[in-house]
Amino acid sequence: MLSKSFSVDAEGEKYYKFENPGKVRVVLSSSDIVDVYLVLAADIADPGGASESDVENKAEKRWDDVTTLNHTVRLSESHTNYYIFIFNDDDINDVTCTLQIVDDSEPASWWMMILFCLCLLIPVVLFILFLVGLVMAIKKMNARTDKIQQQAKSSKPAQPPPAQPMQQPQQAPPGQFQQQAPPMGVPTPSAMGPKTTAQQIFQGDSFRVDMKIMHVGYSYYIYDAWERKIAFAFMKPLKLKEDIRIFTDDSKTNEIMSIQQEQVMDFMGKFDVWDSQSRQFLGLLNRKAAKSFLRDTWSIKNYNRQDVGEIKEDSQGMAIVRRFMPFGNFIPNASFIKYQGSDVAVIREKFRILIKLLSGWQPSLGVTVMWVCSACPTLL
Repeated sequence: MLSKSFSVDAEGEKYYKFENPGKVRVVLSSSDIVDVYLVLAADIADPGGASESDVENKAEKRWDDVTTLNHTVRLSESHTNYYIFIFNDDDINDVTCTLQIVDDSEPASWWMMILFCLCLLIPVVLFILFLVGLVMAIKKMNARTDKIQQQAKSSKPAQPPPAQPMQQPQQAPPGQFQQQAPPMGVPTPSAMGPKTTAQQIFQGDSFRVDMKIMHVGYSYYIYDAWERKIAFAFMKPLKLKEDIRIFTDDSKTNEIMSIQQEQVMDFMGKFDVWDSQSRQFLGLLNRKAAKSFLRDTWSIKNYNRQDVGEIKEDSQGMAIVRRFMPFGNFIPNASFIKYQGSDVAVIREKFRILIKLLSGWQPSLGVTVMWVCSACPTLL
């Protein structure tokens, strides 16, 4: 920073100004004793006319009667400039001096620079990888969905089937539904004669479930592929066991299906599905609690309680984003239904900001209703 060789007259002085690097090393070699002062430049209005007593009173650092000096000083970062004063107290002889002021601030090591760059780069790389993974997950989900929709369109008639007269509910004995699966070998309800009302309603290949807001309890309208309202699902709030009922309409006079939770304290989430008119046990939806912590997974069991399929959230990455990212629960849910190892249906939630805000405090119940209604055709 500064390197000077000079002579100080008898009873004279020399001063030099330098910029503050934060930390300096003052190196001095003198032919006789001198006094050295380090002073803030702002404190000395006229350095050429300043006496030693003036400088001494304002000095931040002083060295008296020295001939050699090698001292490191850490300066205040709030100040910009400093003066170094050298006074010769000898009233006869001049003094020859050599002065060096060296920047002694510690430069950042190369590994610290690399570490700093990595700290900036790693979040960017992770965010880019997250976006790439998100795009790939969406593309994969769309490909699976398109395949299912193409299969559905190929089998969908151009015109809606004529409405068939619904069977009236059979007079069943009072009491709760049978809570145990029928014996092995008992035929399914679809093989036991005429179709029930539930089988007639869910004979299509595409359905839409809409939530009814501003209503006590959880209410859902079910539409077919031709946008005809075909059923109404309802679940009472604040019940110890979740109990979902499906009716032909919102008057709730003709019940066609019932989905009941097996136990009050049921961590696994087992739901029995019943045909309300024939009083036949159709199957079981069983939530896999351990897997559902990071990705919703349900198994579908038939009337013999044998696994025949599963419902699984679209991808692990999207599931984690919905659970742990800020506002991730606003990302529409998507799940696939597999039957005997093959994709047979997709459940896609359409984004509705009002419905999300109203049902977001307990979304699992609404998703349960949607999944159960979507899985019903698989069990019939």
